[in-house]
Amino acid sequence: MSHWYDKEGKLVLDATVKDARKHGLYPSVTTITHLIDNYGLNLWKQRQAALAGYTFPVSPLSDKEIVAKIIEDGKEEAGLKADKGTQLHSMVERPLLGKEINLSEYPEDIVKPFLAAKEWIHANVEHTIECEKSQVSEEHGFAGTPDALVKLKTGELTLIDWKTQGTKEDEEKLYKKFSSYPEWKWQLAACHILTGRVAEKWINVAISSNEAIIKVYDYKKEKIEEAEGIFLSILDTFKKINKLN
Repeated sequence: MSHWYDKEGKLVLDATVKDARKHGLYPSVTTITHLIDNYGLNLWKQRQAALAGYTFPVSPLSDKEIVAKIIEDGKEEAGLKADKGTQLHSMVERPLLGKEINLSEYPEDIVKPFLAAKEWIHANVEHTIECEKSQVSEEHGFAGTPDALVKLKTGELTLIDWKTQGTKEDEEKLYKKFSSYPEWKWQLAACHILTGRVAEKWINVAISSNEAIIKVYDYKKEKIEEAEGIFLSILDTFKKINKLN
């Protein structure tokens, strides 16, 4: 689903490319990066469909109807997991903003990952400068909502992009393993532009969606500069394809 912002940084609900051309709307960071095939996300969606098929009961439906139902069930399961990630993402804003959260309102399977993220925040973040603030780059013609710009206890001005994913057992090494993807760096680089390129450090904090563990991906400046060049190339292609000024 595409997301579009006006020039004041306000999200315009249900906007289309046609609306963007007419009203001069800006595409969001993820709308732009989704132009590139996301191998990891596609593989994950395929696995959800495969799992739905594996557990599908014996049915009198036709093959065509069964396939359609399996695809529908896979999408529903993927949607539930995406919603859980969105909820975790929203929850971690609270400790960053110094706000309390009533954990009794949430199921245990989401409280455990949240507490791991909260512990990391308290251990590493000195104070929050910006959190979930919509930003616009008039120079490049795009917009977005960076997760957080903070000052770490090490003194570094740091841009954080949260990620959630289910962790998986590595049968040989016997530890839980996350997976990172190239578009993570592209998104961080885009948010670096949106926040005025003031950050000195850029990290993804990956939160497990099914247990109390996290992993931090820390990128060097040259990697973010390289990712910025890639993102701006994708943005240029996106604009040409969609005939945007």
